[in-house]
Amino acid sequence: MPGSEIGVGSIGDKALALARHPDMVAVCGAKKVATDDALDAFAALVRPGQDAEERLFDYDKVDEPHTFTETIRDCAFEGDTLVMVGEAWGEHDNMNDLRDRAALLEYDVLTDAEKWTVAGPTLGLQSRALTLAIDDQKRYHVAGYSCLDDCEPDGDLWGFLPGGTLFTHTPLG
Repeated sequence: MPGSEIGVGSIGDKALALARHPDMVAVCGAKKVATDDALDAFAALVRPGQDAEERLFDYDKVDEPHTFTETIRDCAFEGDTLVMVGEAWGEHDNMNDLRDRAALLEYDVLTDAEKWTVAGPTLGLQSRALTLAIDDQKRYHVAGYSCLDDCEPDGDLWGFLPGGTLFTHTPLG
């Protein structure tokens, strides 16, 4: 079967992961935007015989849009929820320093509802989620890293329940 072009991005767009659903495929990453944050989390939903549906997601920590740069590094479907992990870069916790924090985004493809969970400083002043696996109990297992301001990454494995509650954290060193 020959390949087909589903869309053309801009310089700076990032397609970093694929997720498979019985009715579609999702391409996840980050898309360049013409705002102060420069990148928003991105997913393109590709259904057979249809044009790709592009979705942009903006983490809005302080009710001011486009204050964080979000990048999705991996994604997977749990039923009709597209679960995405990556990081939100910006000023967290009213500190004057810009940092990455691990981010979990749950997006319901039927209702268009989204829920962000962004790590606090208890998981490291800086952190990033790199990959995701969902188990048979619908829990999200996320591998990534954490570090201090002078970032020398230490590996981490986090477990989240649907809705974003952290239920386990295993430092990997």
